Amino acid sequence: MCAIGRVAVLLLLFVSIARAEDAPALFQSAPNFSNAIAGAGFAVSWSADPTKLDSDDTVHLAITFLGATNPDRIRRPALRDRPAFKGSFREIVDEDPTMAPNAVTFHYRLRPRDTGVTEVPELAIAYYSPGSGAVATKYLDAIPLVVHPPIVMPAPARPIEAPERFFAWPQTKTRLQPGLAAWGMLAIGLLLAGSFGLAIQRYRDPGSRRLSRLRRVRAVRVALDALDRAGRSSDPTGAALEALRGYLASRHGVLATAATPGDFVQALASASVGPERIDAVRQIATVGDALRFSPERTPADLVPDIRRLILDWEDSA
Repeated sequence: MCAIGRVAVLLLLFVSIARAEDAPALFQSAPNFSNAIAGAGFAVSWSADPTKLDSDDTVHLAITFLGATNPDRIRRPALRDRPAFKGSFREIVDEDPTMAPNAVTFHYRLRPRDTGVTEVPELAIAYYSPGSGAVATKYLDAIPLVVHPPIVMPAPARPIEAPERFFAWPQTKTRLQPGLAAWGMLAIGLLLAGSFGLAIQRYRDPGSRRLSRLRRVRAVRVALDALDRAGRSSDPTGAALEALRGYLASRHGVLATAATPGDFVQALASASVGPERIDAVRQIATVGDALRFSPERTPADLVPDIRRLILDWEDSA
């Protein structure tokens, strides 16, 4: 009888544990404890949808306990108390759970704080394992998320408020005909603009008026243009002297064949040119020959001297 009695006691103890609604009180204070009692095929899983969303949208999170012996006594994981969840989601809303045979699923709505949220954090679930007589912990892996900035819709355009005549399409086109007064004002405006521009030019370059007046003489104009080109010539000195020779031939009758300083002096004296002018030409021709035929050539530019001589002679003409 003693053996039969022992078996009966053990059987009653096993049945009482199998039918228990809560885990032993000793383990109720364990961290992240869910009060689930593991049975055959016990498992905890979760899912999130959608995993790509705007920051103003929400994620549906579902945590499922399967194979527990007390599914109706399992406590909902308090996500609002988990620091990782509080830091990632500005809203954590509990929704009604769904029950199934030997299973329970807890539902949540999570709204991300900003676009920096990249996952649903890892979650630890503690439960009671009758096989080991102790608390075990299941870790649910983090679920990756992609959070986009919210789409900003432009404000709707307000209808224009105006009298009806502003919305009526004209039946005929009216062409504006400028009168004599308009044409007169246009002409005066153009004259004033031109005068103003000329005044500005003369203010910035006082010698431009003098140069413009002197260039009206063809011989002067041809000589000055030749001097401008002399700087780009392979023989600047020879080109500058050639421009001087052409000017003297056109304005003072000097023979175009004059080449040496003596030729220039003789030709200018025959043309009754004053001694000061003859001496100025002789000096320029002498410097030019020295530059062209001296064994040791020194850099020099006769163009400014010849230009100054021509303009001074024309001013006193």
